[in-house]
This record gives sequence, C-alpha cells and structure tokens, in this order.
Amino acid sequence: MYEHLLFADILFIQSQSSGRLISRFTNDISMMRGAVSNLLVGCAKHFLTVIGLIILMFKLEPRLSCIVFMAFPMAIYPIQKLGRKIRKISGQAQEELANYTSRLDETFGTIKIVKSFLGEKIETNRALLISNNILRFLKKTAKLDALISPLMEILSGIAVGTIIWYGGLLVIEGETTPGALFAFITAFLSAYRPFKSLVSLNVNLQEGISATKRVFNILDTEPIIKDSVNAQTVQLVNPSVIFNNVELKFNNKVALKHLNLQLMQGKTTAVIGRSGSGKTSLSNLLVRFYNPTDGQILIDNYDIKDIKIDSLRRQVSLVTQDTTLFDSSVAENIAYGNPNATRSEIITAAKYADADEFISQLPFGYDTMIGNQGLTLSGGQRQRLAIARAFLKPAAILVWDEATSSLDQNSERLILNSLVNIRKGKTTLIITHRLSSIKDVDHIVVMKSGMIFEQGTHSQLIENKAEYYKLYHKELEGGAK
Repeated sequence: MYEHLLFADILFIQSQSSGRLISRFTNDISMMRGAVSNLLVGCAKHFLTVIGLIILMFKLEPRLSCIVFMAFPMAIYPIQKLGRKIRKISGQAQEELANYTSRLDETFGTIKIVKSFLGEKIETNRALLISNNILRFLKKTAKLDALISPLMEILSGIAVGTIIWYGGLLVIEGETTPGALFAFITAFLSAYRPFKSLVSLNVNLQEGISATKRVFNILDTEPIIKDSVNAQTVQLVNPSVIFNNVELKFNNKVALKHLNLQLMQGKTTAVIGRSGSGKTSLSNLLVRFYNPTDGQILIDNYDIKDIKIDSLRRQVSLVTQDTTLFDSSVAENIAYGNPNATRSEIITAAKYADADEFISQLPFGYDTMIGNQGLTLSGGQRQRLAIARAFLKPAAILVWDEATSSLDQNSERLILNSLVNIRKGKTTLIITHRLSSIKDVDHIVVMKSGMIFEQGTHSQLIENKAEYYKLYHKELEGGAK
C-alpha cells in the first residue's frame, strides 16, 4: 500500500489528509492483521473439532442431526444481522479514529500557530469530541457483541430441548436406544462450545472486513497520471518546452486557458502574476503532476505524455515555495536527487546555493541531522538546502516556483548569479513575485486569470506601461517605504 500511494496521483493524495492515510497503515492494517490471526488460530483450534463431532452425530442418529441442522439457518440469521451492524459501526469507529489521527497530525504540525493564538483549549475540545464519538461507537460494538453469547445460549437451549423431546419419542417407539440418544446429546454439547467460539470470531471478522474495505478503497484507486502505452525513456538533447494551446481545469474551474508559450534551451523565462493567475500550474504540468485538459506540451519535440514519467522527472529539477526536507543529514538532503554524488559535489552545490557557510557552523557540518522537515533550521536555511538539492540534480530543465521567497535580497542575488553559470544548456523557468530579481532574465511572461497577459524583456514591458509596469512600480514603492 505504501508503494501504491507513492505512485498515486498528486490530486488523490492531496484530497486525503495525512492523518487519514496514516490511520490506514496503523489502525486498519492492525485490525486486518488481528482478524486474520484470530481466524486462523480459531479455525485451526475449533473447526476440525466441530466437523469431527458433526460427523459423529450423523453416524449416531441421522434423523436428529437433520432436525438440528434444519434449524441451523434460523440460528445463523440473527448472528448475520448482528454481524452486519457490527461491521457498519466498526467502520464508523475506524473513520473517527482516522479523524483523531488527522487531528493530532494537524495540531502538532501547526503547534506554533496553536500556541501563539492560544488554541490549546480549542484543539483539546475538538480532540475530545472525536474521542467521545469513538467511545460511543466502541460501546455500541461491545453491546452488540454481548448479545451474541445469550443468543447462542437461548438457541442451544431450544436445540437441546428439541433433541430430548424428539429423541425421547424415538426411544419410546424403539427406533433408537437410550445410549445412542445420550451419546448424541453428549456429542452435540461437545460441539456447542467450539462452535460458539467460532461464532464469537464473527466480531473480529466483521471488523477485519470493514478495515479491509477501507484499505482496498485506496489500493483500487488507479492513477490518472500514468505512462501511456507508447511512452518511452528519453534523454533530452534540446530541452526546449512548448505549451501549445494548453488548458487546465480543476473541478470545473479554469486554471489555464489557451496558453501558448515557449521555454528555450539555454534561456531563462520568468513568469509573474498576481495570486491565482495560474503561474504554479505551469510547474505542475512540467513535472506531470497534472495532465492538461486540452492542448499539448512538447519537450524536445516529444509530446510530454509520450515520455515515461520517471524519465521526465529525472530530468526536471523542481524547487517550490513549500520547502520539503527529510529527517536525515544535511548531505543526504542535498543529494536526494543525486544519491551517487560525491561529498565534493555536494559542497559545491551548497556553495552555489549560499548554504556552505551556515552548514559549516552546524555541530556536525554536512553530517548534522536536521530533524523532521528541517525544523532545527530557519526558513531561509531550509530554502537554501532545497536550492542546493536542485543544483546538484543533473537535470536539463530547472523549475523554480517561488524558490527564493524566504531569502533576503543579498542571498537571492548570490544564488541567481550562481544560476547563470549552472543554467548553461538548460531550460530554466522561474516563477516569482519579486520582480527586482528577474530584470536580467531573457524573457518575462505576465499572467492574469490563467492567460498570458503580456510578455517580453524587462525594458519592453516597462515601455508598455501595462500590468508588469504597475506591478514593478508597486514593488518599488513598497521597497521605498
């Protein structure tokens, strides 16, 4: 399941809270394992005993055995009804457990906000509400489970009474002997206890079935973004990118429409625009997190859908605003996209990203463990490591989506100067809101409402006195203040 989720679509994973997914791995898998374990042990222990005694009962007195087993469906029906209710309530309890896990994950992931806004009591009450729901469902399950035992006792009492009554008639009429009747009753009572134990496993079975359904809801989800039949491994020679009349929609909302754009090899293209203008959609399309709703994307004259996904992503180096680091060493984080890199190459990439100085001051330098999400580092330090990771990856296409948003202007200038040397022969796309950092790029694209509003060089766009001119002077005025 872990592998399946890793290859699932970004949209599917984003639609699931991390807490719910974790719950599938912990609570549901544990419940499935418990159900299978109990069933295997229970069946091995009791099933053969019950079967052996049933065979003996048929040999001793076939007529009494037939009467007993004619009533068997009557006994099973209420147990099945209880089982279905238990399965439903168990599913509800597991959903609440998933909500609880999700709540914990969200709370501790945003603990600074919780504390700074005095949200401890709010979060406690939310968790308590979910806990009460879990307890309520567990009580319902326990009550239904408790009904099974007295129900079995009543049914077995009726069965024994029927056996004694009808068996007594057979003895009186001389069709069987008292010894055979008592032997039959003994066999029946001996079979009852292991049979009751098998029935009691029904609760585990129903909980296991409920958990299995939730797990298979994930496993049965097929990714939409996958290799086409004709997809091939491609080594990009000319990594120029062409967006040809591309459209992109999410939930009937248009993110991009009629987009025509060329990103040329050896050139840097900057894309700017207000929030929601569709800038980030370009980077998501380039690494095939999404497929265009309409139109075509060509890379080195290959339709992007005809390039194997792993081949494509191996040759695209992406840095996003949401810096993601792993709970490992500094060196391992930088080398994530190039595991075979030497220590010298790692250090060089860090220097390009203006990260070597602060790394050298860490307790163990490049071998320092940085903790979950790199929370032992500042925002700017984390972003420098992400940029170093992108520099080290041997990719033909560089995509920077607000990659320097957490950096001061001096650090940003140093990194962009490094980019000039690294980008040679590569296609570079910079998505940013800092216009001062892109004055010297080869081409600037201004987006508005999912479309290209204007494009050109910095000087051309300033002369146009349109959207770029307004944004640029607004930034200058903000800097002056």
